[in-house]
Amino acid sequence: MRGLMRTCKGTMRRLALLVVGVIGLAGSARAGLIVKDLNDGVSTNDMANKLVGQGVTVSNVRYTGAANASGIFCSGGGIIGFGSGILLTSGDAANVIGPNNSSGATGDNELPGDPDLTGLIGGAASNQTYDASVLEFDFVPEADTVQFSYVFGSEEYNEYVGSEFNDVFAFFVNGVNYALIPGTATPVSINNVNNGFSTGISAGPCENCAYYIDNVDGHLNTQLDGLTVVLTFTAPVLANQVNHMKIAIADAGDHLLDSAVLLQAGSLRSGASTNNPTRPARFWFTHHESSDPECATLRRAIDANCGGLDLGFVDLPNGYRNNDDVKDSEDAMMEALGFYWKSHTVTGEIGGTQSARSRASSLCEKRKNLAVQLIAAIANVQLLGAVPSQSSYVNAHTNVFFATDLIDQARAAAAGQDRAAIASMTALLRLFNKSGQTYNYPSGVVECSPTRTSRLKALARDPTTQASCPGINNSCEAAEVVYFPNTGSFSSAVFKRTINLNTYTNAIASPSCGTGGNDAIWQVPPSIGVTNRSFTVNTDGSNFDTMISVWDGTCGSLTEVACTNAVFGVGGERLTFTTDGVNTFYIVVEGPSGGYGRLNVKITSP
Repeated sequence: MRGLMRTCKGTMRRLALLVVGVIGLAGSARAGLIVKDLNDGVSTNDMANKLVGQGVTVSNVRYTGAANASGIFCSGGGIIGFGSGILLTSGDAANVIGPNNSSGATGDNELPGDPDLTGLIGGAASNQTYDASVLEFDFVPEADTVQFSYVFGSEEYNEYVGSEFNDVFAFFVNGVNYALIPGTATPVSINNVNNGFSTGISAGPCENCAYYIDNVDGHLNTQLDGLTVVLTFTAPVLANQVNHMKIAIADAGDHLLDSAVLLQAGSLRSGASTNNPTRPARFWFTHHESSDPECATLRRAIDANCGGLDLGFVDLPNGYRNNDDVKDSEDAMMEALGFYWKSHTVTGEIGGTQSARSRASSLCEKRKNLAVQLIAAIANVQLLGAVPSQSSYVNAHTNVFFATDLIDQARAAAAGQDRAAIASMTALLRLFNKSGQTYNYPSGVVECSPTRTSRLKALARDPTTQASCPGINNSCEAAEVVYFPNTGSFSSAVFKRTINLNTYTNAIASPSCGTGGNDAIWQVPPSIGVTNRSFTVNTDGSNFDTMISVWDGTCGSLTEVACTNAVFGVGGERLTFTTDGVNTFYIVVEGPSGGYGRLNVKITSP
């Protein structure tokens, strides 16, 4: 049976190698995990410093293993349970990136194993270790225990549960392994944490499966077929003395199929938490960059966040801002500055300018306000090591701690359409960013002089476009209400607008009378569109061929009511419809076959 498994595994290896290129391409997608290995400018000191939190200092950092096997990661909050940290793998670090489109992702580095890891699994001739990745350092803790949070995952799940291919990892502190199932002396491993053997989704028998997440179905955006929940490593140490830590992982039985251990940034801690430093938004947007590597700057915080910023509704960098044809953290920094130093009342355009002065919708304005606080919050977490769940605010005379996943909640709010939720989250992040402003900076971070405002304004670029930050009438949610002022009655009611569709997007599905393009949208709510009220829309005077459609319902579920595309050329279209006093009606004007230009709209209700 084992010989058959090894033969099958060799076949899987060959198949897996075919998808390595696909997996590597997935790394460019901002929607999932972002991984930077030791070939991407990450150093072993960067890895150790990213792991270290309060009450611990490290020295003598060294790494053994392949450069492509280990590094740092970001954007893991909704995938592995925490946002960022370091990872060590027994193959290729890029193979943790989703989606889960291979049952056997493999990075064979043709390197030896580790004797300490081999000792944990018996060391028989058929059970050696291979492709070991090992991070070691000395550390001095403030207290007599040390801890951090981590997740273990593997491509060996579920088809090699119970086999000799039991990839091994360990956290050795002063020579003793403490990578143990909580409350036991049992090591965390594939054979000890699972829901049984299976060639697909596992169904038992359970082996400590309360700590196991089956990802064969790919519901988590990672290539790993199975992984643990977030676990906490805790070990006894000698307080205020030099201790030694060795974090190691390796393949067992052969070089095939990757396993990974991911450790949460800033979670290596010792002693009671008394210092949770933050700085308000204005600090980060006035301290953008410095030649001093220890200065607390926005650029340094972005570098610590894998060189980018996921803001929910837009990812930075969104464009090339410094003319070097490379999207990197400097471009992201210039775009981040745009949220603070550019106007919130207009939307951005390709190139980072606001030259068209397209008026922003209220949704766009609120997203930009939230972006300012979210960028500051990310900087506080990534560079200063602030932990939201250890900071609090007062609500109705009650001390309330911020949610552990505060950053992910803010991203979700920014990506949504609920203006009240966005405003509420903006206020909450503002409180978080001010919560620790009296605390000292962590080791290796100092405050330097701010940059002149004129310089910051010159650098700032607006990263938004109409797609991510709609202007007035450029989305269903931002549709302007058709309002007839000073009429006092329904007689002679006229509503007129002129809009340039050049910078607009295609926000509504094409109607039945033609294929549309960039569109502008207005709404008639029931308070105006009373029962049996007639409205006529015409586009005379527009400088391009137009098409008019009317829809009712909600923005998430619109039903076409009427459509006209009868006039060819710039003669203008005319459409009449009747409201029912119950539904909200949406008027959409666009050019058939994607045409656009200066649009004149006149809506009357005689």
